[in-house]
Amino acid sequence: MLEIRFLGQFSVHLDSQPVTIASRPAQSLLAYLAIHPEKDHRREKLAGMLWPDIAERDARRNLRQALWQIRKVLPGHLGDILRTNDLTIALVPRQDVWIDISLLEQKPEPDCPVDQLAMVVAAYEGEFLPGFYDDWILIQRERFQVVYEHKIKLLLDHLLQLQKWDEILKWAEHWISQGQAPEPAYQALMLAYQGLGDSASARNVYRRCVEDLRRRFDLAPAEQTQHLYHTLSQEVAVLSTLEAGVPPSPIQGPASPPRLAQTAHSEKPPYVGGRAFTEQDANLFFGRETLAARLVQQLGINRPGSQEKRGLGDNLLILAGQSGCGKTSFINAGILPAARHRAQPAQEIKAGADQPSWLSFVFPLTAHPLKELAIHLTREAASVAATATLLDDLAGDWRSLDLFINKMLRGKKENAPTGILLIIDQFEQVFHACEDEAERRAFIENLLYAAAGEQVRIILVMRDEYLPHAMHQDNLRQAMESCLVHIPPISSEDLGRAIETPVIHGGWVFQPGLVDLILRDAGNEPGALPFLQMALLETWNRRQDRGLTLSGYIQSGGVWGMLAETASAVYQQLSAEQQRIARSILLQLTEYREGEGSICRCADPEELAAGEADAQAVQQVRQTLTDARLIVTHQGSVELAHEALTREWHEFRQWLFEELTIKL
Repeated sequence: MLEIRFLGQFSVHLDSQPVTIASRPAQSLLAYLAIHPEKDHRREKLAGMLWPDIAERDARRNLRQALWQIRKVLPGHLGDILRTNDLTIALVPRQDVWIDISLLEQKPEPDCPVDQLAMVVAAYEGEFLPGFYDDWILIQRERFQVVYEHKIKLLLDHLLQLQKWDEILKWAEHWISQGQAPEPAYQALMLAYQGLGDSASARNVYRRCVEDLRRRFDLAPAEQTQHLYHTLSQEVAVLSTLEAGVPPSPIQGPASPPRLAQTAHSEKPPYVGGRAFTEQDANLFFGRETLAARLVQQLGINRPGSQEKRGLGDNLLILAGQSGCGKTSFINAGILPAARHRAQPAQEIKAGADQPSWLSFVFPLTAHPLKELAIHLTREAASVAATATLLDDLAGDWRSLDLFINKMLRGKKENAPTGILLIIDQFEQVFHACEDEAERRAFIENLLYAAAGEQVRIILVMRDEYLPHAMHQDNLRQAMESCLVHIPPISSEDLGRAIETPVIHGGWVFQPGLVDLILRDAGNEPGALPFLQMALLETWNRRQDRGLTLSGYIQSGGVWGMLAETASAVYQQLSAEQQRIARSILLQLTEYREGEGSICRCADPEELAAGEADAQAVQQVRQTLTDARLIVTHQGSVELAHEALTREWHEFRQWLFEELTIKL
């Protein structure tokens, strides 16, 4: 049995005996191959990633040396774990090979036994490859942390349903010991102690939570945690609820606000549908308040009068997330409202306000980032000459943005603003759409230089699939080491609040069981959020009196019905040739396996264009499918954004049937 660990340590054991792979590059190579099992990686790509600062010829020689060091420790019967040829290298999993990250990433079934789930969680013994600082490792380290947090939350949920109080104490304390002050762990501890009849310890846990959050993030506990504490303090009979057979969730607490308690009726829809949230929709946006508050606190926007010394690592945030995870909505309805009392849109700054505030500029990028920056910063100017002058300055000198902002702030004599909050959405366009390398570099240099000052805070928002492009920019790669923050998939408990709270505040109610059904439908796929909002809005439109009903949800098509409807609409808008290419791309992202049916697979972008005469046309169609959140690119591989496409989209099911018929 070969056992390989990357979490908390790097170690290899063969039949329980340690095996040494001394070379760090060889260890990194093995880890990268293990993260992408079965995938054939081109040798030049691996060499360039592991040795980016040396000549290609030398990097490929180092790759061969690292590969030899791995093979050297493998016995003959395990030699086929590495599949190699002159062009590619792949790691092929086997039954007698155990890899901790593979176990952690397994998707548990809804009825997964607790013991099996605990074994998965136990595989996480610490951060991914500690002591390694390769760019790609830093990204994966944070991703595995997010995966671990999701799995241990799921474990605590299962344990609470089974009333295994001692097990909850063990796993919740284990999570807290990881050092991230996780509120769901503290909530689970409070409920476990209450279940054991130890109310004093439950209250002590809350005090620990308050102190931990204050010390680490200078934050108060979330409203949900406070509600749970006050409920327990008032001696609400949590144990009697459990004895009645209705165990509360460790995430939601024992007593959620009653759905019928609200009497104020409003006919404004509680959901935004398929569009992104705006700042005016902040009263409908729930689920990521803690993250927004932490990031605003990190930027120091809401600390008036602070004299702390700040620099680039303090003033810049690079927010990365998967397509469809709600990045734009998070910025508009999460970040901006959290900073509202210190950051206001420039046009809303009024003379004589009580306190100086931060002027905010929020805009998405296009193919001409310098032009967009100049237009938005000079939007109050009376003449376009100001915009043209700033554009020329930005292109010619990377200090221009900093100088312009300082001059702008000095020019506002009455109630002078504290500084500028600059939020740039779709930052990936600087790599995807901007074709002028000089403009790209000037834009990035201006931002980084300005962010190193005292009066500017900058947030760059981008799809995580473009992070490798960002890392090829030397100055930006260095900034990412301290400024990169991944927007994690929304947790099930936060998603539940995002679904229920807008309805409760509007005076409506859900038919019992409907929210649970919607949560099961949405699953844990970050790209499902837009389709979820669409389904919720359609369900609300079909409400009966003050109630959102199961029949209304079913009639709307549900989350995945909205996905199929979107996919069909996007496909119908393509030309005949583009439809042919789209069908080819989508079919290449599936494969048929005996006993499993059609399943999703990953493919290289080059593979999707193989055999096509017009590579640019393939790229355009691929971008259209990506923008519609039907496919995603992650770590250089393309895949279906949702496995449900193969089930719910009629045209796709028909294509799969035709392909299978041809093969048979």
